[in-house]
Amino acid sequence: INTTSWKTYSYFLDSAYCNLLIAKGSKASVKDGTYWAPILKGFDQTFKIFTKIEGTVADAKCEFMELETSKTKLKLNGTICGLPNIDNTVFNVKLHDLESSAEDFNTFMFGELLSSVKLPEILLPLGRVKINADFVGLIDKFEAKGHIATELGEFDLIANSDYAEQDRTYYGCTLKSPQFDLGTF
Repeated sequence: INTTSWKTYSYFLDSAYCNLLIAKGSKASVKDGTYWAPILKGFDQTFKIFTKIEGTVADAKCEFMELETSKTKLKLNGTICGLPNIDNTVFNVKLHDLESSAEDFNTFMFGELLSSVKLPEILLPLGRVKINADFVGLIDKFEAKGHIATELGEFDLIANSDYAEQDRTYYGCTLKSPQFDLGTF
Protein backbone atom coordinates (compact mmCIF):
# COMPACT_ATOMS: atom_id res chain seq x y z
CA ILE A 1 0.00 0.00 0.00
CA ASN A 2 1.54 3.30 -1.08
CA THR A 3 0.48 6.42 0.74
CA THR A 4 1.91 9.85 1.48
CA SER A 5 0.91 10.00 5.15
CA TRP A 6 -1.08 8.30 7.89
CA LYS A 7 -3.94 10.71 7.09
CA THR A 8 -4.40 8.87 3.79
CA TYR A 9 -5.83 5.91 5.70
CA SER A 10 -8.77 8.10 6.73
CA TYR A 11 -9.59 8.35 3.00
CA PHE A 12 -8.49 4.83 2.16
CA LEU A 13 -11.02 4.19 -0.63
CA ASP A 14 -9.64 6.85 -2.95
CA SER A 15 -6.26 7.83 -1.48
CA ALA A 16 -4.29 4.66 -0.72
CA TYR A 17 -2.78 3.05 -3.82
CA CYS A 18 -2.62 -0.72 -3.48
CA ASN A 19 -0.56 -3.25 -5.37
CA LEU A 20 -2.08 -6.56 -4.34
CA LEU A 21 -0.87 -10.02 -5.30
CA ILE A 22 -2.54 -12.96 -3.56
CA ALA A 23 -0.86 -16.32 -4.21
CA LYS A 24 -2.71 -19.21 -5.81
CA GLY A 25 -4.38 -21.44 -3.19
CA SER A 26 -4.91 -18.63 -0.68
CA LYS A 27 -8.21 -18.67 1.19
CA ALA A 28 -10.37 -15.66 1.97
CA SER A 29 -13.63 -15.15 3.79
CA VAL A 30 -16.04 -12.36 2.99
CA LYS A 31 -16.94 -12.46 6.68
CA ASP A 32 -13.53 -10.88 7.41
CA GLY A 33 -14.54 -7.91 5.24
CA THR A 34 -17.45 -7.05 7.56
CA TYR A 35 -14.98 -5.34 9.89
CA TRP A 36 -14.34 -2.57 7.33
CA ALA A 37 -17.52 -2.91 5.23
CA PRO A 38 -20.56 -3.32 7.53
CA ILE A 39 -22.82 -3.60 4.46
CA LEU A 40 -21.47 -7.17 4.09
CA LYS A 41 -22.85 -8.22 7.51
CA GLY A 42 -23.89 -11.86 7.40
CA PHE A 43 -22.05 -12.57 4.12
CA ASP A 44 -20.22 -15.71 5.23
CA GLN A 45 -18.69 -17.22 2.08
CA THR A 46 -15.17 -18.67 2.06
CA PHE A 47 -13.30 -19.26 -1.20
CA LYS A 48 -9.88 -19.84 -2.71
CA ILE A 49 -8.43 -16.76 -4.40
CA PHE A 50 -5.57 -15.96 -6.79
CA THR A 51 -5.40 -12.34 -7.97
CA LYS A 52 -3.37 -9.31 -8.95
CA ILE A 53 -5.08 -5.94 -8.44
CA GLU A 54 -3.62 -2.41 -8.62
CA GLY A 55 -5.05 0.99 -7.82
CA THR A 56 -7.30 2.40 -5.18
CA VAL A 57 -10.55 0.82 -4.07
CA ALA A 58 -12.32 3.65 -5.94
CA ASP A 59 -10.33 3.04 -9.15
CA ALA A 60 -9.05 -0.53 -9.39
CA LYS A 61 -7.54 -2.54 -12.22
CA CYS A 62 -7.70 -6.31 -11.87
CA GLU A 63 -5.06 -7.96 -14.05
CA PHE A 64 -6.48 -11.39 -13.19
CA MET A 65 -8.66 -13.00 -10.57
CA GLU A 66 -9.54 -16.62 -9.92
CA LEU A 67 -12.11 -17.52 -7.25
CA GLU A 68 -13.22 -21.01 -6.32
CA THR A 69 -15.66 -22.52 -3.86
CA SER A 70 -16.37 -26.23 -3.62
CA LYS A 71 -18.43 -26.31 -6.85
CA THR A 72 -18.11 -22.84 -8.42
CA LYS A 73 -15.13 -21.46 -10.34
CA LEU A 74 -14.63 -17.93 -11.67
CA LYS A 75 -11.87 -16.28 -13.75
CA LEU A 76 -12.02 -12.61 -14.74
CA ASN A 77 -10.13 -9.38 -15.30
CA GLY A 78 -11.08 -5.74 -15.81
CA THR A 79 -11.54 -2.38 -14.16
CA ILE A 80 -13.97 -0.95 -11.65
CA CYS A 81 -14.14 2.81 -11.07
CA GLY A 82 -16.42 4.67 -8.65
CA LEU A 83 -16.72 2.56 -5.52
CA PRO A 84 -18.04 2.70 -2.85
CA ASN A 85 -21.10 4.28 -4.52
CA ILE A 86 -22.37 1.33 -6.56
CA ASP A 87 -24.84 3.52 -8.49
CA ASN A 88 -21.96 5.60 -9.91
CA THR A 89 -19.51 2.76 -10.44
CA VAL A 90 -18.36 1.99 -13.99
CA PHE A 91 -17.54 -1.65 -14.71
CA ASN A 92 -15.46 -2.99 -17.60
CA VAL A 93 -15.16 -6.66 -16.75
CA LYS A 94 -14.21 -9.65 -18.90
CA LEU A 95 -15.48 -12.93 -17.48
CA HIS A 96 -13.17 -15.56 -18.95
CA ASP A 97 -14.80 -18.49 -17.26
CA LEU A 98 -17.60 -18.98 -14.77
CA GLU A 99 -18.66 -22.52 -13.97
CA SER A 100 -21.48 -23.15 -11.51
CA SER A 101 -25.05 -24.33 -11.15
CA ALA A 102 -28.24 -22.75 -9.84
CA GLU A 103 -28.20 -25.33 -7.05
CA ASP A 104 -24.68 -24.34 -5.93
CA PHE A 105 -25.38 -20.60 -6.30
CA ASN A 106 -28.38 -20.92 -4.00
CA THR A 107 -26.14 -22.33 -1.22
CA PHE A 108 -24.07 -19.12 -1.06
CA MET A 109 -24.48 -17.15 2.17
CA PHE A 110 -24.85 -13.62 0.80
CA GLY A 111 -25.70 -11.94 4.10
CA GLU A 112 -28.46 -9.62 5.18
CA LEU A 113 -28.33 -7.21 2.25
CA LEU A 114 -28.67 -9.92 -0.41
CA SER A 115 -30.40 -12.64 1.63
CA SER A 116 -33.32 -12.77 -0.81
CA VAL A 117 -31.09 -13.36 -3.86
CA LYS A 118 -31.88 -16.89 -5.00
CA LEU A 119 -32.08 -18.31 -8.51
CA PRO A 120 -35.52 -19.69 -9.44
CA GLU A 121 -36.10 -23.45 -9.52
CA ILE A 122 -36.80 -23.30 -13.25
CA LEU A 123 -33.01 -22.90 -13.75
CA LEU A 124 -32.14 -26.16 -11.94
CA PRO A 125 -32.50 -28.37 -15.09
CA LEU A 126 -29.68 -26.38 -16.74
CA GLY A 127 -27.23 -28.31 -14.54
CA ARG A 128 -23.61 -27.17 -14.74
CA VAL A 129 -23.40 -23.84 -16.53
CA LYS A 130 -20.27 -22.37 -18.14
CA ILE A 131 -20.23 -18.68 -19.05
CA ASN A 132 -17.79 -16.42 -20.90
CA ALA A 133 -18.95 -12.80 -21.04
CA ASP A 134 -18.16 -9.07 -21.11
CA PHE A 135 -19.93 -6.49 -18.93
CA VAL A 136 -19.43 -2.78 -19.62
CA GLY A 137 -21.26 0.13 -17.97
CA LEU A 138 -23.11 1.04 -14.81
CA ILE A 139 -25.21 -1.33 -12.74
CA ASP A 140 -28.40 0.19 -14.22
CA LYS A 141 -27.08 1.15 -17.69
CA PHE A 142 -24.90 -1.53 -19.23
CA GLU A 143 -24.17 -3.75 -22.19
CA ALA A 144 -23.28 -7.40 -21.73
CA LYS A 145 -22.61 -10.17 -24.20
CA GLY A 146 -21.46 -13.70 -23.75
CA HIS A 147 -21.65 -17.39 -24.51
CA ILE A 148 -23.43 -19.77 -22.14
CA ALA A 149 -23.10 -23.56 -22.22
CA THR A 150 -25.48 -25.70 -20.16
CA GLU A 151 -26.31 -29.39 -19.93
CA LEU A 152 -29.33 -28.66 -22.18
CA GLY A 153 -27.39 -26.84 -24.89
CA GLU A 154 -25.58 -23.60 -25.65
CA PHE A 155 -26.62 -20.07 -26.55
CA ASP A 156 -25.25 -16.59 -27.10
CA LEU A 157 -26.55 -13.74 -24.98
CA ILE A 158 -26.72 -10.02 -25.66
CA ALA A 159 -28.19 -7.99 -22.80
CA ASN A 160 -28.50 -4.35 -21.88
CA SER A 161 -30.24 -2.06 -19.50
CA ASP A 162 -31.23 1.55 -19.68
CA TYR A 163 -32.19 3.88 -16.87
CA ALA A 164 -35.38 5.69 -17.74
CA GLU A 165 -37.61 8.26 -16.11
CA GLN A 166 -39.49 7.68 -12.87
CA ASP A 167 -36.58 5.76 -11.28
CA ARG A 168 -37.13 2.69 -13.43
CA THR A 169 -34.51 0.60 -15.15
CA TYR A 170 -35.46 -1.40 -18.23
CA TYR A 171 -33.62 -4.57 -19.22
CA GLY A 172 -33.44 -6.22 -22.61
CA CYS A 173 -32.01 -9.55 -23.65
CA THR A 174 -31.51 -11.46 -26.89
CA LEU A 175 -30.74 -15.17 -26.90
CA LYS A 176 -29.53 -17.00 -29.99
CA SER A 177 -28.99 -20.76 -30.12
CA PRO A 178 -28.82 -23.42 -32.82
CA GLN A 179 -28.99 -26.28 -30.29
CA PHE A 180 -30.69 -25.39 -27.00
CA ASP A 181 -33.30 -27.98 -25.89
CA LEU A 182 -36.12 -25.63 -24.91
CA GLY A 183 -38.59 -28.52 -24.58
CA THR A 184 -36.56 -30.20 -21.83
CA PHE A 185 -36.00 -26.86 -20.10
